[in-house]
Amino acid sequence: MATDTNKGKVRFFDDFLGDTINLDLYTTNSDTGGTAFAVSIQRNGVIRGGVDTTDNDITNLFGEVQWRPDQSGPLTLEIRATLITSLADGETYIGFSDATTDENPVTLSTADVETSNADNAAGFAYTGAGTVDWKAVSSNATADGTVTRCNVGGATTPVVGT
Repeated sequence: MATDTNKGKVRFFDDFLGDTINLDLYTTNSDTGGTAFAVSIQRNGVIRGGVDTTDNDITNLFGEVQWRPDQSGPLTLEIRATLITSLADGETYIGFSDATTDENPVTLSTADVETSNADNAAGFAYTGAGTVDWKAVSSNATADGTVTRCNVGGATTPVVGT
């Protein structure tokens, strides 16, 4: 972490260029059928986790609940992600959450209806069985936000291996 300005802007950046995940910063876990996230030494830094094709298998990577966007903001998340094997059914969530347990904080039905397992979360979700693009999703004090398709300004449908 670094403080960028005298106004207290804090930046946290991890490019996963080492040979292990810093377990002081992250927790990894997975269910039966899953493979916990681990550093995969590749150009530009990579972490890799996976699951098999059984429903409800989960692989998580999460850090401490430490950010309070309601206290000042803005809060920005930048991630480069690649879905490797399949875009069929399954749930992918990337974002912020108050949950640090073995769960998917936000899931989408095939009709893009949100179910939040976290009380407070904001991020992006994809389910291969639903409308085929990323969605902005959120939950605030257990109230689900409006699911918003991220299909404005270009294609946002994931492509295997891209």
